Amino acid sequence: MNRGKAQTKAQHVYMGRFIWRCLVFVYVIYLYIFHRDEMTFDNSFFALGPFDTVFGKIVTLVIWAVLMIEMLQRMVPDERLKKIGFHDIGSTKQFKADYLPEEKFDEQKLRSVMKERDRGALKVLAVWFVLTAAVLALKITKLIGQAEILAIWGLCYFLDVFCILFFCPLQTLLMKNRCCVTCRIFRWDHFLVYTVLAFIPSFLTFSLFGVSLVELAIWEYNRYRYPERFWEGSNRNLRCANCKDRLCVHKKYIRVGEERRLLAGRTERISNS
Repeated sequence: MNRGKAQTKAQHVYMGRFIWRCLVFVYVIYLYIFHRDEMTFDNSFFALGPFDTVFGKIVTLVIWAVLMIEMLQRMVPDERLKKIGFHDIGSTKQFKADYLPEEKFDEQKLRSVMKERDRGALKVLAVWFVLTAAVLALKITKLIGQAEILAIWGLCYFLDVFCILFFCPLQTLLMKNRCCVTCRIFRWDHFLVYTVLAFIPSFLTFSLFGVSLVELAIWEYNRYRYPERFWEGSNRNLRCANCKDRLCVHKKYIRVGEERRLLAGRTERISNS
């Protein structure tokens, strides 16, 4: 690792997204603390924020528009994304333009790796089903309301990019993939984040969840139709040597720091024994 290396475009974009999501999360928590009673949906177009202020309605529309654009830009082929100045291989590996084929690769190994990663994806899906079912059960029993669901969504929206940049428990505990570039469920993010919004009837919530399902369907279709695009053994663009995103850099710093602390602790215990 070289701290002196210039940041990549993907690093700049995701750090910008991290800041944006921090602001959205803080805004949602602010509403929950000071305007909790106003965090309800009345089947109007503007469904979040202080309804009696122009500011609240404008912020609502801006947030919804950004959320929608984030998903829509992921559904177009990579050539169009490059034209608007954004590109990250973790998302665009599903498209033909980002497939750099290995001339000779083991097709049996490809099938084996894909099956292993599919098992990891099913584990994530099972955990997410349990968590969202718990949220739904709490809502049905009226132990939580719309305000709490929005607060949960705000936290999930923030943690999504936090997991990409710093630490991902799904990667570490369930998927066990090398990095986000090779992640089997990299484009599941919006579906996972917006699932809880489906428990609130509104145009805004249903539109976000519905588009996230379309995005998920496109990703899964490409995964099963073109599995060779998703494995570093058959797609050379997914290998560390060819990576231009370097989104793992912060995770590496954190992991190395933790390893050094553990090593220092072992050394101290040995010296004291």
